[in-house]
Amino acid sequence: MDKPKGLSPHASFVITRLQGGLGSQLFQYAAGRRLSLARGVPLLLDRSAALDTGARPYALDPFSIAEAFSAPDARADFESRTVLQRMARRAQRRRLVTEPSPRFDPRVLEAGGRVYLDGYWRSARYFAGAEDTIRKDLAWKVAPASWSAELVARVDAQAAVSVHVRRGDRVSDPRLAGRLGACPVSYYRRAWRLIRERVPEPWFLVFSDDPAWARAQLTFLEPAKFVSDPGHRPDHEDLWLMTRCRHHVIANSAFSWWAAWLSGATDKTVVAPDRWFADRACDGRDVVPPEWARLAVDERALSG
Repeated sequence: MDKPKGLSPHASFVITRLQGGLGSQLFQYAAGRRLSLARGVPLLLDRSAALDTGARPYALDPFSIAEAFSAPDARADFESRTVLQRMARRAQRRRLVTEPSPRFDPRVLEAGGRVYLDGYWRSARYFAGAEDTIRKDLAWKVAPASWSAELVARVDAQAAVSVHVRRGDRVSDPRLAGRLGACPVSYYRRAWRLIRERVPEPWFLVFSDDPAWARAQLTFLEPAKFVSDPGHRPDHEDLWLMTRCRHHVIANSAFSWWAAWLSGATDKTVVAPDRWFADRACDGRDVVPPEWARLAVDERALSG
C-alpha cells in the first residue's frame, strides 16, 4: 500500500473506492475527504476499479488534491472470509462501509478505525462542513487550453447557463436505461421557461454526449451555443467551462451536479430533475440540494 509519508503501519486511515465517471469519483473523493478531516487521519484513494480494462479511467489528476493511493487489493483486506481474517479485522478495527441505498446515511460519518468506503455517496450531506476544503481541493491545477479566450470571456461576461444533456449508455444500454434513464425533452423545455423567468437575457451553452440529438430536440433554446465534442476533449475540460457559467440546468448526472456545485456564482439558479433514478425502487431524494429548483419528472419519462 502506498501510504503517505510518515504514516505508521498501525495508524488509522480512510480509503475511498473510486469507480464510475468523473462526477462519481468526485462524490467518492468528497465523502472520503470529509471523513478523513473529521477523524484527523490520511485519505487514500483506491483506483483499482478505474485501472481495470474497459472501466472509466482515474479522473482526479487535473485537480489540486493530495494524491495518495492504496494497494490494488485494499478492499480484500477489509472483507471477512475466514475466522482468522475476522479476528484480525476486529483487532485492527478495520471497517468496510458499503452503501445500502442512495439515501444519505449519517452512520457513514461516524465510522472509526481503518475505514474503507465503497459506494457512490451522491449527496452533499456526506461532506457537509468541509465545503471550503473540497472547493480548494477541486481547483484545477491548470486551466484547459482547449477553449478560446473569446468564448471564456463571453461566458464570464454574460448570464451564461450551462445545459447538460446526458444520454449515451443511459439510452443504449437497457440496464442503465431502466435504472438511471435520461431526462426527456419536456424537462428541458420546462427548465428553459423557468430560467427565462428568473434570469434576464440568458445565454444557453449546451453540453451533451449526444450533440446531434440535443441540436434536433432542443431547438427552443435561444440564444444557444452547442459546445460539446464527444471523444475529442477530456471530460474535465467541459466541466471547467460549465463551472464558469452563472446558472445551470443539470441532468440526472453526477457530472453536471458537480458543475453546478463548483460554480462560484453567488446568485446562481440551478434547475434539477426531482427524480434522479428511473427505477422507482431507488430513492434519490437526498441527491439534489434543497436550495436548487426541482422540476418534476416521471420515472417513465426518464426511462422512455
